[in-house]
Amino acid sequence: MSTEKSITIFNGPATLILGMPLVTGHLTMSIIGQERVAWSQVFTYDPASKIMDTDQEKLSEAVLSYGTGLGPVLSSLMFISNLIIGIVNFFVSLIRGVLGNVVGIGFMGIAIVLLLALISLMISVYAFFALAPLILLSYALRSMKNARLREQESNISREAMALFSEALSPASAPMLAPQG
Repeated sequence: MSTEKSITIFNGPATLILGMPLVTGHLTMSIIGQERVAWSQVFTYDPASKIMDTDQEKLSEAVLSYGTGLGPVLSSLMFISNLIIGIVNFFVSLIRGVLGNVVGIGFMGIAIVLLLALISLMISVYAFFALAPLILLSYALRSMKNARLREQESNISREAMALFSEALSPASAPMLAPQG
C-alpha cells in the first residue's frame, strides 16, 4: 500500500500524503509542495459514506503557489492591461469628481453645472470605448487563468480520491488500523 503519491501542478512537483486517521475514523491527506511547503488536511475522506471533503482555500493556495498557468507573456499582458484600466479609471473618477462638485446658483450656474455633467458623461463614455478592447482582453485572460486553476484543482482532487481508494483497498486494511 502506498501512503503517498507524486503529482504535478503546472509542471511542478508535489506530493499527496495520507495522514493518520482522525478519531472519527475519517482519513486525511496533505499536499507537500516545492521546497517542502505543506498544506495539511486539505482532503478529508469518510470511509463509511465514501465522501471526500476538500478544504478549498488550502487547495487554491497550494495551486496558486505554483503560479497561474498563464506563462510570463500572458501574465505580463494581463498585468499591463489591468494597470492601464486602473490608471484610466482613476483619472476618469478624479475628473468626474471635480466636475460633479460644482454647485450652480441662478440660471448661469445651473447651465454650467449641466454642461459639466454632460462633459463628465462624455469623458466616461469615451474612456469606456477606449478601454473596451483592454477590458475584453483582461476578462478573457482572467477567465483563462481561472479555468486553468480549476482544472488543476480538479486533477488534484481526482488524484486524492484515487489515493484514498487505494488506501482503503482490502490489501491495505491492516495498514490503516489505529495504532495502540
